[in-house]
Amino acid sequence: MEIPEIKTLIENQFRRLIPNDKFVDAMVTPYEDWDGDQFLRITVVYDTKKRKKLLDTDQAMALWREIHDRLEKAEESRFPLIGFVVKSEAGELNFAD
Repeated sequence: MEIPEIKTLIENQFRRLIPNDKFVDAMVTPYEDWDGDQFLRITVVYDTKKRKKLLDTDQAMALWREIHDRLEKAEESRFPLIGFVVKSEAGELNFAD
């Protein structure tokens, strides 16, 4: 899959599974480790103005599973390594609003 398609997939699944928070952006970077294994480094930036609590483990795992499964169905062989950051703490990552 191309990076824009992956970002759209992430955004759609975030909005479906975590409707009370606002998806801001996702940084998707292809990565190869020293062994030659291919990965996707994904950082999801979201805004949580409506509540104080950040994503809990269940939400993060549900989103990871859904993204992983959809990438696999699309025959994307790179394994997703997904991290989450709130917009107010994204700092110099330079994500769009």
